[in-house]
Amino acid sequence: MTQGYQAHTDEAHLGWAFAFTASREVPADFLLPERYGSSYVDLDLKVVVRSASATLTSFKPGALHETTYAEGAVNFGMSMTGTQRVRDAYEELMQKKYKVDYGLLTNKHDEEGSPESEKMKQ
Repeated sequence: MTQGYQAHTDEAHLGWAFAFTASREVPADFLLPERYGSSYVDLDLKVVVRSASATLTSFKPGALHETTYAEGAVNFGMSMTGTQRVRDAYEELMQKKYKVDYGLLTNKHDEEGSPESEKMKQ
């Protein structure tokens, strides 16, 4: 069933990940039905998400998932996620008193005078 991505879970700091498929190419001798191959499979939900150009798929990295056999189909795009390893590295830097800037504080609104606002100015 898989080619390269066997059933697995991903350790991620964030609860959701996103995969943007910008374009998709299949060879001229593609043997699978249209839109098959290299599809995302959520084994917990028992659903298959067929790949298509200009689509965004959201999923929970901690859920058991895999990718179907590609048969030469290639999806071009990018994934957006936050791994626990990166989060741990940020924590280590902050504990060592390095200045760490975040592009977006998601746990609280940044109000003028709030502790988050003051940290960003440092």
